[in-house]
Amino acid sequence: MANLIKNIVAVSYIETSKLQNLVYIPRIGVRLQYWRDWQDLEIYGLASAEVTSKIEKKSKLYTTTLTVITAYDNVLATKHYAFLAKCADGSWYLIGGSGHPYPIVNTTDVLPGRTNDKSGRTMTIEYTDTLGLMPVLDRPERLFMQINSKIPLRYSSFVE
Repeated sequence: MANLIKNIVAVSYIETSKLQNLVYIPRIGVRLQYWRDWQDLEIYGLASAEVTSKIEKKSKLYTTTLTVITAYDNVLATKHYAFLAKCADGSWYLIGGSGHPYPIVNTTDVLPGRTNDKSGRTMTIEYTDTLGLMPVLDRPERLFMQINSKIPLRYSSFVE
């Protein structure tokens, strides 16, 4: 598994209560079998993901950290969500699942003192489990038509 996923161009989310019947294939990936109700998270620029591993109580734990710049409100902190990250090469990665443990969503609002510094809301999604960042194996035909239309990326005043 790669320690750094580059060029994440889109992020989507779903309530974990709606995400059922996941099929995990160890060391290979996950089949979602459910593609309705995913919502796009409007991001500015590219998102980044980092996966770190550590041994704790004789088990290997992976911590996935997804960081995006968004104008989205703190609504994602009120319920439990799973996330999909889409890379520029068309691959998808699942962050979270249908049950415990849930990803933790933290936000930071930046109001810089200089005009050339970044401003906006930085959302950090952190998820720790024993599986790590799971590639999505199934590819439905009409998968997130809105996300595919986001390439080339939209930039705004939130990004320097």
